[in-house]
Amino acid sequence: MKIINHLESCRGIKSPCIITIGNFDGVHLGHRQLLAAMSSWRRENPGISISAVTFRRHTKSENRGRYLLLPFREKMLKLAHEGIDYLFNIDFNEAVKNMPWDAFIGFLRSRINIKCFAFSSKLHFGHERTGNAENLGQYCTAAGIDTLHAPIASLNGPVSSTIIRGAVTQADFNTAGSLLGYRYFISGRVCRGQAFGRKLGFPTINIIPPDDLLLPPDGAYIISALINRRSFPGAAFVGTKKEKKIIEAHLLNFSNLVYNQYVRIEFYQFLRTLIKTQNNDELKKLISNDVEKARDYFNNK
Repeated sequence: MKIINHLESCRGIKSPCIITIGNFDGVHLGHRQLLAAMSSWRRENPGISISAVTFRRHTKSENRGRYLLLPFREKMLKLAHEGIDYLFNIDFNEAVKNMPWDAFIGFLRSRINIKCFAFSSKLHFGHERTGNAENLGQYCTAAGIDTLHAPIASLNGPVSSTIIRGAVTQADFNTAGSLLGYRYFISGRVCRGQAFGRKLGFPTINIIPPDDLLLPPDGAYIISALINRRSFPGAAFVGTKKEKKIIEAHLLNFSNLVYNQYVRIEFYQFLRTLIKTQNNDELKKLISNDVEKARDYFNNK
C-alpha cells in the first residue's frame, strides 16, 4: 500500500481506480466489507487499482477529547491488510472542513483518475456533511463514473464505530470485539515508571496512550500483551497518574525489560473499579487478587 500524505502537491495518479472515502476508525467489519466489495469489483475490471481517502484527524473528533478507536499507526497497518493500493491521507484542516462536497470530489478528480466510487447509504462528507450517497450517485452518473453501492454491514444489528465506542466505554469487550472483527486493544511504546509495582512484587509494563484515544473506564482488567509476536496473559490497571492517563500491566511469568518496545494490550474482562487502599499491604493484596483472577481466567480458557 502506498500512502500519499500531500494530495494537494501530488502530480496525480494516472492509473484508473475504484475509490472510497471514510475515517475508517477501528477498521471494523463494516469497513472491511466495503473494501472486500471493492476487491471483488476489481477482479471483474482488470487494470484497476483500489484507493481510499481518509483523514489525519477524524472529521468528528474536534473538541471531543478521547474519541478514536485506533491510533493512526494501527489504522494504517490494518488498512494495509485490506488490499488497498493507494491511501490518500488528507489533512482535515479548515479549508477541507469548509469545502462543499462537490468541490471536494472535484479536488479528488483533479489528482486521481477515478473510474468508480464505492460507498454505502451511510456516507456523509463535505461541509456540514451535506454530501451523501444520493447526491454522489447523481454526480457520478452525470460525470460518467461508475458506482458501487455496498450494503451496510450487520451483525445482530448495524456495525458502526459509534456502537463500538459505546461498548468500549461500558467495558463490553465481547460486543466491541465482535463488531471490530478482532479483540479490542490499546497499543503504544513501553515507558519507564517509578518501579512501584516491582517493589510490591508485581512488575509492570507501562503505556501512556495518545490523548485522543478512547479508553475503557478506569479500573482493573484481565488482559494479554502482545510483545514481539508473543502473547503474555496478565492483569492491567487503567487510571491517571500525574494528570496523565496510563495503562500498567503485570504479565504472568514475564520479567523482561521491554522499555521503548511497541506493545499491544488486548482487553478481555473488567475486574473492578479503582479502590483506594490505606497502605501498601492492602494494595499488594488487591493486586494479588486481580492477578489470580487473570491466571484462573486463562487457565480455564
